[in-house]
Amino acid sequence: MYTSIRYILLLMENNKSSIIGTKIRGLRLKLNISQASFGKKIGLSGKAISSYETGVSEPPLRVLEDISDTYSTPLIRVDTKNKLENLLTELRTVLEESITF
Repeated sequence: MYTSIRYILLLMENNKSSIIGTKIRGLRLKLNISQASFGKKIGLSGKAISSYETGVSEPPLRVLEDISDTYSTPLIRVDTKNKLENLLTELRTVLEESITF
């Protein structure tokens, strides 16, 4: 049971990353520019943009803000991101407490 709960949490975290990555990719494709060009405007490499788009890594808030400012678009609302993080934290706590009983 513990393994399946950890798996569910992992899927939830990956889904959060993939939503952000999908938004980044969608914006980049809408602008019709390469990952390298997109990244260069915000001081990142094309590899970094690729890792965000594919969900390999999650961009820090600073990067999301840089993308939003540079490309004049709200990529993800900060309050939404905070709510997701708080929800995941609460879910972890509840699940960990239920496992120990």
